[in-house]
Amino acid sequence: MKIAVIRKVCGGGKRRLFLTQAETLGIAEAVDFVGPSRVAEHHYRTADLLVLPTLSDPFANVCLEALACGCPVMTTPENGAAEILKEGETGFVLEAEPKRATQIAARVRLFAEMPVARRSQLQRDCRVSAEPFTILRNTREHWPFWNRLKKSCRTCNFLHKVHYYDSGLAHLPV
Repeated sequence: MKIAVIRKVCGGGKRRLFLTQAETLGIAEAVDFVGPSRVAEHHYRTADLLVLPTLSDPFANVCLEALACGCPVMTTPENGAAEILKEGETGFVLEAEPKRATQIAARVRLFAEMPVARRSQLQRDCRVSAEPFTILRNTREHWPFWNRLKKSCRTCNFLHKVHYYDSGLAHLPV
């Protein structure tokens, strides 16, 4: 079975460097360097799978954004976002190096060979898995930390701005 793979690289950064690497590998024609976009959700919704083989990331927001748009995620255990993935249900967590490229290829093939009904269910499961991770929840869970930090660091200029938001948070629903 031959699988058609179209690779999109979205966002800013080192476009020229990545294009040069793609040319060197002979795959430049198969990669669409989209660049920065104001409609990121369009790219997530039209993608079948987000692959982020990061070597280190506390929690790549791109993974949560993709899940919220129904796009399954493939990433590494070095990405904190791997903790919210359910293997085979909302994405895939790759094993440790050194054979990551082989794993990516195998998992992409496995994903591509899934029946359409299974992939549709996976997309629904992805959206549901992202629902608990709201900005409000994040703010409520981190607010005590920021208040403790603000109280312990009276000389930190950036923390003095935190108090402007104190009064607005109290009335927000849980």
